[in-house]
Amino acid sequence: MPAKTSKKKKRGGAKSEKRKAEKDSRKQVQSALKHANAQADPLSLLPEALLGLSLSPEPSPRVGDEASDSTNGRVSDGAPCFSIEHRASPLPQHLLDQCLRHFEVNMGALYKRSNWGLDMEGKRLEMEHKNARFLLALKRRGGAAAGEGTAEGDDGGESREAGDAGRQRADDADAGAEVIGFAHYRFEVDDEDRPAHPVGYLYELQISSRHQKHGLGGKLMSLVERISSELKMEKVMLTVFKSNVGAMRFYERQEYKVDESSPSNFEGGETCDYEILSKSMTK
Repeated sequence: MPAKTSKKKKRGGAKSEKRKAEKDSRKQVQSALKHANAQADPLSLLPEALLGLSLSPEPSPRVGDEASDSTNGRVSDGAPCFSIEHRASPLPQHLLDQCLRHFEVNMGALYKRSNWGLDMEGKRLEMEHKNARFLLALKRRGGAAAGEGTAEGDDGGESREAGDAGRQRADDADAGAEVIGFAHYRFEVDDEDRPAHPVGYLYELQISSRHQKHGLGGKLMSLVERISSELKMEKVMLTVFKSNVGAMRFYERQEYKVDESSPSNFEGGETCDYEILSKSMTK
């Protein structure tokens, strides 16, 4: 006759299995985040065809919301108008300053009217976080791309000299680069759900007022999504003010839904002035 197992033992075993499953899940999440954050250039994981988009050469000035829709733009003679590049924190100071200016111009009034208030120093620290990742739409003098002109020689010394010269040219090009749009995102743990899972969290999507309504916001958004999908993030999440009607419409068109963790899903949350939106990256 088989030994009897008490209900207490069964319950204890179930709890133990649950704890083990949660521990294994946490390990998997941390492993996914470590792998994602180790990628020097996530754009290299994507098909080249995703990185190009033909645009009008110089959009006319137009003021709109920050989540407006332009990628490697090309003028009529085929020369690049701008390029999209991936950068990890810390950004060079002049690029960071431009990103902050776009944020303040596009979002300053909305933040001032919100419960959060406008805290530019806090926003700077957020963008300087060690895990901050950026997709920058950069326009350079003469349309030069970073690293353009780098040469290799047969002689090792000459190659090093050529490489140094190429890096210097890239630095010079960077110094004169104009940020016309950017996406700031991170790979994080969404621990509101059980089990927790890895997500790509979009902190900012900002386009200069002169380059809005030309597809750049949509392009940057799609690249954040593809990168997140390639790196096994389960969804892309973001926070948006309810009063930012243009942004809400933009994200609706991108098929974002109110996330289950959004304040509006909880008692009293209807008075909150923002929503958390998300889009699944799992197939």
